[in-house]
Amino acid sequence: MLADVVTYADLSDCLKTDEKQAAIGFDPETTDPLYLDLGIPVQMVVGAPTVGKTNILKLLLAQFEGCKFFIADSRVGDLQDFDGTPGVAYMGSESGLDAFYEALLEETERRAKLFEEVGGRIRDFSASQPVALLLIDDGDNFIELCKAKTKELEPLLPRAMELGISFVITTLPSKMRGYDNLTKILKETQSGIVLGNPGEQNILAVSPPRGYKAVPDIGFWFRRGASRQVKIPFMRQ
Repeated sequence: MLADVVTYADLSDCLKTDEKQAAIGFDPETTDPLYLDLGIPVQMVVGAPTVGKTNILKLLLAQFEGCKFFIADSRVGDLQDFDGTPGVAYMGSESGLDAFYEALLEETERRAKLFEEVGGRIRDFSASQPVALLLIDDGDNFIELCKAKTKELEPLLPRAMELGISFVITTLPSKMRGYDNLTKILKETQSGIVLGNPGEQNILAVSPPRGYKAVPDIGFWFRRGASRQVKIPFMRQ
């Protein structure tokens, strides 16, 4: 039986970082730990304001501490404390776009060069590479920040995904509806988390139980058509 309140410490015995599995909570019925499979290039975290979307990103930052991160923050700046952290390329405004782009380009090119040297299947190569996460807190804000380098990013983002850099994007249910190429790239997802009422969004194919009422620490885990409820720990502010 799960405790009424689940904490990050409760995940400590369930971590599978070496397998590129990100623990995000527990199935309330079975108590099984549930994971985001970072082998899937894009994870979407969907929910209304203040339901814990950024909390999911903080869970990943804590779990994969020491790995390479690319952080595109929201206008609120909830991830600003990670600016300047070793291994983190942070963008909180348009002024940080050039450095963010160059850091992502450098890592992508490094992986591409290594792949040319070792050969084989690119899927196997990507799976063998260390975890690198591109965290986007507010997908629409990221697209707005990137306008000056849209042409450069349109080919770079899919290449980065192909080479094993995992993208995790938060969004409101009513957002990410643009028809631009960057939005299309970021919405190519088969996995993620829905927070709040799943019926308010149509990004991930999650159907809530009949009469479901949103609970603050309960979300819906989704992976390639399958979904389960998940009890999520909240990170301390």
